[in-house]
Amino acid sequence: MSEIQQRPKEFVKLLEDFSALYLRVKERVLLAENFYGSVILDTINELRNSFDHIMRATLSQDFELAKKEILRAESHLFRVSFDCYELIGLYVFDEIEKLLRPYTYDIINAVIPTYYPTIRPRLTKLKIELTNCRKNKINPITGANMFEEYENAVVELLDILTTVETSIPELIRNNKIKKAENLKWLIIIPIIIGITVFFATWGFAKFLDKSSLKEDKKELPTQNTSK
Repeated sequence: MSEIQQRPKEFVKLLEDFSALYLRVKERVLLAENFYGSVILDTINELRNSFDHIMRATLSQDFELAKKEILRAESHLFRVSFDCYELIGLYVFDEIEKLLRPYTYDIINAVIPTYYPTIRPRLTKLKIELTNCRKNKINPITGANMFEEYENAVVELLDILTTVETSIPELIRNNKIKKAENLKWLIIIPIIIGITVFFATWGFAKFLDKSSLKEDKKELPTQNTSK
């Protein structure tokens, strides 16, 4: 039996919970680094501090002291999570805005009918929720860490990003159709204007000719009388 297994069951349970938390946090670190494009130094420092506390816990023969060290190790993991989720959140908000920027309201509404009535208001609320989670970290009512709330908000953000990304081909197609229609009218309208101007000019010229003939006819009898 290993030395850890000889420790109180509560101690072993704390280590198991820590390991499960670490695996979840690790996934978010990798995801954040994928969005960020490089290793995040702050997370490395927090992870180092976390494992430093774990080593102290495993070396300590005092269970209460070891328990405190494990809880301190967890607090560093939570900081890593909040940092990573903040980076992911900022990336997703920026990416959604960037992806939709080239398209008009009508095109977005046609391709993603839920965007303006549902998704966009939800994005605004998620910004507030993430800010509150980041600011408070501890739920004032339950006293529990707000890691779950933060994680749920980020997962929802990623789902929204996926919805937008999968809609891009259809947005592009609709945008091309709209541009083709606009180009068609850019060609047709000048032609219509040109034809209208032509007939208006022609009609005005005919009117002037008729007026001139009438004037000539009025002048002819006058000239005969004078003779």
